[in-house]
Amino acid sequence: MFMPYLAAIYSQQGCEYCRPFEIDNNLSRLNYVSDVLPCANELESIKDSLIAPRTGKDTRLLVLVPDSWLSVSSHFSDEPIPSKLLPLASLSHAVEVTFSAPETVWFGFQYQKVTQHSFELRVVACSAELAQSLLSPFLSHYKACLLMTYGQWQALKAREKSWTWLVKKSLSHYQFGKKERQKTKTLWLTLLLSSAFVHLGGYVYWQALTELSDDALLESHTLHHKASDWMSSSLENRFLSTSLTLFQGLSTSAFPLVIKVNGNDAMLQLMVPENDLVTLQKNWQEQHPDWRIDLSPHNKEARASLEIFSHSINKAEVWDVSISNHQD
Repeated sequence: MFMPYLAAIYSQQGCEYCRPFEIDNNLSRLNYVSDVLPCANELESIKDSLIAPRTGKDTRLLVLVPDSWLSVSSHFSDEPIPSKLLPLASLSHAVEVTFSAPETVWFGFQYQKVTQHSFELRVVACSAELAQSLLSPFLSHYKACLLMTYGQWQALKAREKSWTWLVKKSLSHYQFGKKERQKTKTLWLTLLLSSAFVHLGGYVYWQALTELSDDALLESHTLHHKASDWMSSSLENRFLSTSLTLFQGLSTSAFPLVIKVNGNDAMLQLMVPENDLVTLQKNWQEQHPDWRIDLSPHNKEARASLEIFSHSINKAEVWDVSISNHQD
């Protein structure tokens, strides 16, 4: 994403603002080859004469200064320098040319291959005090400020003139342990993401097992109920079958009127002489000791209505026979 910025160009004559696309034209008309760093009073005068353009707080500013104002040195080697060691190598040269402690020096570098066996490391450096002095007039007006020399800007390719690239190419102080902190941060982030994925996977797996367990339990209960129903139905059918067999085998002196079987209970209403009924009850009880058989005379109304049948079978009486199967 493109991030807009302005430029402020220092010279012996003063400091002027311009847009990024105007930088090259402005540099070409400035006589900066023999330009030297102004003395402290002259630099303060230049800064006092600055009039900040009307911009919002979110505007970014690139501050350009002549190469001669800072310490610029070139170093050649026959073997390439690993990219991870370039910042440390540049810091070493910056400390050497500025006579500053490593933590108080600002530097930037450009590395290129000159020939097949020649490599150039160009280092631009200055003290942190000078860098802060050059940037101080702008810090309160802009969101971010970068410091760079004319030569550094002119060595950039067109795609490297975006703000993202300028942040990498401009002068800055060396952050000791930055690589280690970045590695630690990356490691912790990786561990957190891994932990999150593991917990998420475990939760999904647990949910799946729970659903499978619930389904298995439901299926088990369903089978149990079906088995219980089948067993109950089987027992009822056996009881029904046995009851009907006994009822069909009644003697000729007994005349069944009503037969009802409901589950493990049966009700029989029959007309039979009392003496024969006692024998019938005894036989049934011997054959099925787990049955409970209750006898009771039927009501008078039913007895009167069946009087014709009573006379025809030796003064038989109407009896209610209740049979219950108590076997589990």
